[in-house]
Amino acid sequence: MTRPKDDALASLAQFNPWIASVAPFMGTSVKLTETMRTQATAVASELSDFTMRRIQEDVRLSERIAGCRSAQDWQQIWAEYWKRTFAQYQNEWSRLASINQGNVAALSEVAAELQPIDRKTRMAA
Repeated sequence: MTRPKDDALASLAQFNPWIASVAPFMGTSVKLTETMRTQATAVASELSDFTMRRIQEDVRLSERIAGCRSAQDWQQIWAEYWKRTFAQYQNEWSRLASINQGNVAALSEVAAELQPIDRKTRMAA
């Protein structure tokens, strides 16, 4: 059973043979664009979540400093804050690296689909 999109493409191809020759690329291009959009959304979401967590941590720092009774308390809170901050940034960069590895794998799969289409088109030309 053909889909309406396929019927529309076939009817357009009757009037313009160029459309038929680029149709495989268009489908893969749409898939590639969708994959890139999905991956960019994942990275943006992760960065947004991290930023929110960091803002909350910064607010808590000011609350904890306000409760200090001595210089030693302040020093302890300040040292813990930076230790935790460095650890959180390190973890975040690891998460982003993991997400980007998935991005590369997903984009490679779409690109691999494009190669056979490119060979078929070259052979037909």
